[in-house]
Amino acid sequence: MLKWISRLLRATVGLVALAAALAFYSLLFATRPTAERVEPTTVPPTVRVMPAAERPVERVWSGYGTARAVRASEIGVEVAGRVIERPDSVLAGRPVERGELLYRLDDSDYTQRAASLTQQAVAIRAEINGLEVERERLGDRVALAENEVEVARRDLDRAQQSFERGAANVSEVDRREQTLRSAERTLTSLLQQLELIPSRVASAEARLASLDADLAIAERNIERSSITAPFAGVLQSVELEIGEWARVGDVAARVVDLSKIEIPVRLPASAASGVSRGDAALLRPDGPDDRAWTGRVARIAPETDERTRTVGAFVEVRQDPAADPGSLLRPGRFLAAQVRSDLVSTRLIVPRRLVTDERVLVAEPIRDGDPAAARFDLEAVASAMRVAEREIAVERYIEVVFPDLDPIENQWAVCSDEGVSATRALREGDLLLLSNLDQLRVGDIIAPADSAPTTASLPSDGGEG
Repeated sequence: MLKWISRLLRATVGLVALAAALAFYSLLFATRPTAERVEPTTVPPTVRVMPAAERPVERVWSGYGTARAVRASEIGVEVAGRVIERPDSVLAGRPVERGELLYRLDDSDYTQRAASLTQQAVAIRAEINGLEVERERLGDRVALAENEVEVARRDLDRAQQSFERGAANVSEVDRREQTLRSAERTLTSLLQQLELIPSRVASAEARLASLDADLAIAERNIERSSITAPFAGVLQSVELEIGEWARVGDVAARVVDLSKIEIPVRLPASAASGVSRGDAALLRPDGPDDRAWTGRVARIAPETDERTRTVGAFVEVRQDPAADPGSLLRPGRFLAAQVRSDLVSTRLIVPRRLVTDERVLVAEPIRDGDPAAARFDLEAVASAMRVAEREIAVERYIEVVFPDLDPIENQWAVCSDEGVSATRALREGDLLLLSNLDQLRVGDIIAPADSAPTTASLPSDGGEG
């Protein structure tokens, strides 16, 4: 019995709770607020538009490269010696002039060698002078010997004639003949001595030439003992100290000329036919740095790299090394380069701020039966159009003002002719949407307004795409 009473009690409590809940719900439903009915907008929003247009623009190619000094030299030690002098101004980071002394090595050994060779050369020159004098004297003696031979020959002829007439004996003829033979031997000896003079002079001159060569090397070694800057620049490093022994081939210092910097830039292969020597280039650091440098293309590589499909252009930047150090372009800097060609091409251009993921919004005629148009009173506006989307392929961005298109815009995207489907591509004359970009979606109905200097009275931009 108690069991049934308990079940009845629980069922009664449940029914009472359910009735209370229904009563509370009825109360909330009866006291709910009534929402106001919002009528749909009957006039399409006004949006500024501008026709897409083609304009002649410079051809610009982009690439990257690392700056390097046109003139940079590691100054090597050419002769061995101990460092005996290094000016206090010779420090890394200090400028130097061409020919400025960096180090002086002990040159005493080379000086003594040069003095010894000089004395030997003086002796050989004296020997050569003596041979010239000897040549003259032998010449005189040869002339006298030739005269004696001629006299002895005439005496022999007279003695033979007298012997034939019987006026002289055989001994007289033999004596005259011996005198002639003695004179001829003397002449022959003198001629031999005279003939040897040129070879003796040549030998002396050869020894003198060898000494002169050795002397030139010794004097050159004396000059090499003074290590100087080969050109004006800035010391990158100094390696030797006073008292240190310098060996041939050691690096004494490194000098960098900051007045002329070269950047080998890798450009697309298509630039090979458009870029030429003298074209301007704008160089910017590849990173958060607002500095920029201008240069000129100095030369172009003759071949295209088939692996990277790029061509090398060497951009040269000239600068004053004495300028503000913060403004100098230094070797080793990685740079982004834009090379501008003198060639001009016609391209479709659009304001850069309109481009999102290489797409732009345009206004196109309303399609028949468009349900979105039914919500608006199209007779209340001069014209109504539908928002659509077009694809573009951005070739590059430029900074320039086209007053005939828009007097305010100065950042433009240059569109390429390649890589976009013809059915979805932006075409010249398409109306670009300039305002309310963050509020519009494809398919929306708008009232286009021409973009002109007088459009300042139009509604302000709702945002940029």
